[in-house]
Amino acid sequence: MDYEINQHPFEELDHNFSLLTIDTEGMDLKVVQGLNLNRYRPQVILIEIRLFQFANPFKNEIVSYMYENNYCLIAKTPYDAFFVSKENTLGWIPSEMLES
Repeated sequence: MDYEINQHPFEELDHNFSLLTIDTEGMDLKVVQGLNLNRYRPQVILIEIRLFQFANPFKNEIVSYMYENNYCLIAKTPYDAFFVSKENTLGWIPSEMLES
């Protein structure tokens, strides 16, 4: 399925907004892959990820994709994962947390 956002085109957004939340009921990976993370660099991206193994986080396609795009997983709840851009530590995240 192809989806198009017509109500608020991304071209009208500030390129460096602070928070992006994605919860698309199973389509989260496709939505993330459809983002132009070279052009738009939210400081924090919150994504619903239910199937997650702490022992091997890179088994999850979203986690792998986010790391490939220079985002680091900094927190995980039962439903959501918090990713921070490695270029912007928000002034309080220890640099050790952002190392691959």
